[in-house]
Amino acid sequence: MSDFGAVHSTADALNAGLDQELNRPIWFTPQRLDAALGAGEITQEAIDEAAFRVVRAYINVGLFDNPVPQPPITGVSTAEHKAVARELAEQSTVLLKNDGGTLPLDGAPTIAIIGPTASVTPTGTVSAKTACAANGFRGNAVLNCDAIVDPLTAITERAVAAGATVVFDNGADPAQAAAVAAEADVAVVFGHLGMGEFSDINDLNLDHGGDALIEAVSGAAQATIVVLNSGTAVVMPWLEDVDAVLQAWYGGEQFGPALAGILFGDVNPSGKLPMSFPKSLADTPTSTPEQYPGIFSDGTTQRTVAGEIRQVNYTEGLKVGYRWYEARASTPCTPSATACPTPRSSTRR
Repeated sequence: MSDFGAVHSTADALNAGLDQELNRPIWFTPQRLDAALGAGEITQEAIDEAAFRVVRAYINVGLFDNPVPQPPITGVSTAEHKAVARELAEQSTVLLKNDGGTLPLDGAPTIAIIGPTASVTPTGTVSAKTACAANGFRGNAVLNCDAIVDPLTAITERAVAAGATVVFDNGADPAQAAAVAAEADVAVVFGHLGMGEFSDINDLNLDHGGDALIEAVSGAAQATIVVLNSGTAVVMPWLEDVDAVLQAWYGGEQFGPALAGILFGDVNPSGKLPMSFPKSLADTPTSTPEQYPGIFSDGTTQRTVAGEIRQVNYTEGLKVGYRWYEARASTPCTPSATACPTPRSSTRR
């Protein structure tokens, strides 16, 4: 089965083994298949074979034995479902750094929570919902994140129960956020990178000035814990200036309770990374226009000739993932955080 827009012929595609176009056929419509059959470009046997493979797949996964219920099932956010969502968020969180036993939190009377994705109250267009799920088709969230329990709520509840105080700043003004962090015993600062279908990223830096926010907070706070929400690796120019880093990916609707449990030591953040985190974009095999997003015949990345196909040079060959770094004898930031270069001199207290 093809992806949308990936088919450009009827006979050639069918004869090459394609069984169906995804969802909205353009080249595999009955009219075009009939025309190709009438012209002798395809055979009835080829059509039957493709149809057989489609129906066989339906039977194999039980679609005929277990049809979609009508009306659809309601009430799919039960306590059991929420428990599973929380467990997934807990077990997938990765501890990237923890200097000096900063985590778990213990005996911190005042905790500063900083960053727009910590709260369900939007800062511009960003809120905890931004950290809930990846962007889907044309910017819509893949999951319904309206039911998210945000970190600010969950951490506050847990902190109050432990006799601690929580202060919050949305991070819109890094200087103000730094001032709030300076008055707390520990700062938990959030950074995010939005990505998904039809929202390709241009680099590996955090969105909305996230790197500058973390640098400002770490320069003022007594201790800084960074919580990252992204679907891929990010660069961490501030890594040597912070005390702990948690890669929380997109945490789902139970992101807040899962994170609170990790911060206070109920859960061990023992998730594992599925990819290496580079020190910089230049260390990746996609650091030039020829490698990503690809170029046109005039050498630019902008299409000037209608219909011209962009050419991408996959220079890494079979050296995918960690093999790329091994081949270049290049040490990424992870799994060893100490491998990252020391940034400019720190102003941390």
